[in-house]
Amino acid sequence: MWSRELPTLARRNGVSAFDELFDRVFRGARPPLAATGIDLFATEEGYGVVLDLPGLDPAKLNVRLEEGQLVVAGERETSAMKGVRWIAQGRAEGAIERRIDLPEDVDGDAIKAEFRHGTLSLTLPRRPEARPKPISVRVRE
Repeated sequence: MWSRELPTLARRNGVSAFDELFDRVFRGARPPLAATGIDLFATEEGYGVVLDLPGLDPAKLNVRLEEGQLVVAGERETSAMKGVRWIAQGRAEGAIERRIDLPEDVDGDAIKAEFRHGTLSLTLPRRPEARPKPISVRVRE
């Protein structure tokens, strides 16, 4: 009676029903590459972008301006662990790419990037003519 209503943990092709269930639940459980941590902010002088890219080799990092977008691309090394069967793997591996639409007032020739401790920080200054300009007000008495 109970054997038909409850799943068994019998092995099939050397894999238990529990292992099959676990694999189904956690298969593809890696965070999507677009989930890479990112902060965007604005100042009077321009904009800033901060991306968390842990495990990324800076030598394989490609930052470029392309058709009004900031493109950050790179590759995280695939885990070289042999002889393991992953239960869960939450660190994304392989190629990554983020595209960020930029405001029209960004000075593409003055963008600066710095990579430190797995974090990429970019400074995107506004074109000088696009920066806010104070206007002095003459007071009459």
